Amino acid sequence: MTSASRIDCLAIAHRFAAEPYEWPVAPRFRPGRRWSVRLVDLPEYEVWLTTWLPGQGTHFHAHDGAGAVHVMRGELVELVQPHDDGEPAAIHQLRSGFGRLLTPGRHRIVNQRPFVAVSVHVLAGLA
Repeated sequence: MTSASRIDCLAIAHRFAAEPYEWPVAPRFRPGRRWSVRLVDLPEYEVWLTTWLPGQGTHFHAHDGAGAVHVMRGELVELVQPHDDGEPAAIHQLRSGFGRLLTPGRHRIVNQRPFVAVSVHVLAGLA
């Protein structure tokens, strides 16, 4: 069992989302590009706070370890792409107040709604 598989990324994401008054910074929004700040940088995991204006998203990418996302405000979509040249094989709606483990492999997260979104991301096993 790897150290990443022992980390409960979803529980950590929920905890940080429930305690925004503990964050060292308040969320900010930036036109043209997502805004992100690392809230925690431990050897076992990282916690990121990210804001999303309508239409903002990531490119398809993969993580080396485990991960989770908790949406605090708005809605996001996770598109899963098993191959570099393929169409998304799965689409996961990420609604406000809920979280999910990130799908292993290549994925993309995007705000397709006309409203802002705020999310907490936990990534483990990056080292």
